Amino acid sequence: MSEEREASLESRLLGEQVALLHHQSRILFVGSGASTLLLVWLLWDEPAGRAHLLAWFVSVMAVLALRQIGVVCYDADTARMRRGLFWGWAFTLGAAASGIVWGYLGWAFFQPNLFFLFPIALMMAGQTALSVPTVGMFVPAHIAFNVFSMTPFMLRNFLEEGQLFFGQSLAILLFMIVCVVFAFRQQSMIREAIQLRFSNIDLLKGLTLAKEKAEEANAAKSRFLAAASHDLRQPLQAISLFTHAVAQDVGGGRLPEVALLGKLQSSCDSLESLLDSLLDLSRAEAGSQPLNVADISLQPIFERIEREFTDQAQAKKLRLRVVPAERVVRSDPILLERILRNLVANALRYTEHGAILVGCRQRGGRLRIEVRDSGIGIPQHLHGDIFHDFYQLGNPERDRRKGLGLGLAIVRALAIQLGHGIDLRSAPAAGTTFTITLDAGTTPPSLRQAPAVSPDRLRGRLVAIIDDEAPIREALSDLLARWHCATATGEDANEVLAALAGRVPDAIIADRRLRGGRLGTREIARLRKRFGPVPALLVTGDTAPGTANDAPFRLLHKPVQGFRLRAELDALLRSTAS
Repeated sequence: MSEEREASLESRLLGEQVALLHHQSRILFVGSGASTLLLVWLLWDEPAGRAHLLAWFVSVMAVLALRQIGVVCYDADTARMRRGLFWGWAFTLGAAASGIVWGYLGWAFFQPNLFFLFPIALMMAGQTALSVPTVGMFVPAHIAFNVFSMTPFMLRNFLEEGQLFFGQSLAILLFMIVCVVFAFRQQSMIREAIQLRFSNIDLLKGLTLAKEKAEEANAAKSRFLAAASHDLRQPLQAISLFTHAVAQDVGGGRLPEVALLGKLQSSCDSLESLLDSLLDLSRAEAGSQPLNVADISLQPIFERIEREFTDQAQAKKLRLRVVPAERVVRSDPILLERILRNLVANALRYTEHGAILVGCRQRGGRLRIEVRDSGIGIPQHLHGDIFHDFYQLGNPERDRRKGLGLGLAIVRALAIQLGHGIDLRSAPAAGTTFTITLDAGTTPPSLRQAPAVSPDRLRGRLVAIIDDEAPIREALSDLLARWHCATATGEDANEVLAALAGRVPDAIIADRRLRGGRLGTREIARLRKRFGPVPALLVTGDTAPGTANDAPFRLLHKPVQGFRLRAELDALLRSTAS
C-alpha cells in the first residue's frame, strides 16, 4: 500500500512538472524566435552566405512550429496529468531537435574571428541559460538542449589552433556543467514546492472532512438531545399539570401531603430545568433561535437580575452588587438576559464568601458587561474546557444541586449567535471575571408595563384541547376546570368537533405534532374553518434545531407550568378582545 501511495505521488508530481514545463514553453518559444531573428540580422553580411543563413533560420522556425503543435496536442489531452512521463519525453525530443539546429549553427558557421563569433556565442549561451528557468523543472529537456546545442560549438573551439580557442572550449564546458547543476536545483525546488502544495491540499481536505464530521456529530447530538427531550416532556407535561391541579386543591393546608407535593414539584422543576437547558443549548449551537436585535436599555435587565438573585446571594451570606447602568446596547434582550443570568448563577454556585459584582463600562464605541466574583477561580489550562457541554469544576459526583454543566456552554453559543465577544480572566483563589463585549445602542427604547393576569378573563371560557396523549388531555381539562373553564378534548379536530356539540370555543390549545404525521396547525385550521379566527396556542415537546414558531400561533415548549399557561391564555384572550 505504501509503494502504491508513493507511485501515485510520483505520478502526480511528474504530471505537475510537465504541466509547468508546457506552460513555460510559450515564453521559451517567443524568446527563441526573437533571438533567432536578431542573429540572422547580425550575420546577414557575414561570409557564411545569406542562403545558408536563411536555410538555418527556416529550420529553427520549423522546429519551433512543430514544438508549438506538440504543446497544443498536450493541452487537448484530457488525460495529460496521468501521462506526464509520455509528454515529458515528447517535450525532451523537441528540445533535442532545437538543440541540434542551434548546434549546427555553432559548427557550420564557425569562423576563427572573435568579432564574428561573439554574437553566435552570446546567442547560444543565452538560449542555454534561458532553458534553465524555463525547462529546468524537467532536467532531461534541459540536458537535451544543452548538450546538442553547445557541444558542437565547444568541439570547434577545441579543434581550432591557439590557446585562446582552447580556453574558450573549456569555458563552454564549464558553462554547460553549471547550467545542468542549476537545472537540477531548479527541478528539486519545484518538486518540493509542488509536494508542499499537495500536502497543504491534503491537509485542507483532512481538516474539511474533520470539520464536517464534527459538525455532523454535533448535529447528531442536538437531534438526540431534542428527541430525548421530546419524549421526556410528554409525560412531564402531564405530571406538571396534575401537580399544579393538586396544589390548588391542597391550598394552604398543613397536611403531610403538602410536604410530599412540594418535593414532587421540586423534582418536576429540576427535570424541567434540565430539559430547558438542553433546549437552550440545542437552539444556541444550531443558531436556530430567532434573533430580535434592537437598541435596548440595560438597566431593566440589571434590575431583574438583582431581584432574581438577591435572595440566593443572601442565603449564602454573599453580597450581590449590581451597579446601575443607564446604557443602551445593541442586542437581543431575551438572549442577553439569559447570558447574564447564567453567568450570575455560575458565580453564585462557585463563590463561598465575598461578593459578586455586575456592572457595565464603555470602551470606545463598545460596551463591556462584567460579572465578577470572589470565588474559587479557574486554572489557566481549564479556561477553554469550562465552556464545553456538561463540564463542571469540583463536581465529580455530578450533584445536580451544583448545576448541570450547561450554563457556560449556553453562554458561549448565545454570544457567538449574537456576535458578542466573551472573555474570561481568572486564577485559582483569585476569583473570576466574565466580560461580554457588545455594541452600544443609539436609541433608548420605550418601556412598557406588562398587564397583570386577570382571573375573571378565563372564567366561563370554553377551551378546545387537541392532543394525542390522553394523560395530557385529562391534566389540561382538570387544570382548566379549576380556572372555571369548560373544555372539549380530542386527538384531532373531528373528535373535538364532536365534543363541542355545536358550541363555539373561545380558545384552542393544540399539540404541534400528532400521531400519523398530523400537525396541530392543520387541526387548528380545520376548527377555524368551522368557527372563524379562534385564538390558538401550540404546545410542543420538540427541541430540535429548525423547530420554528408556527405563525400566527404562539408556540410553548413542554412542560408548560400552570401559571405560565394561565398567563399565555389570559394574554391571548386579552389581545383578541382588544
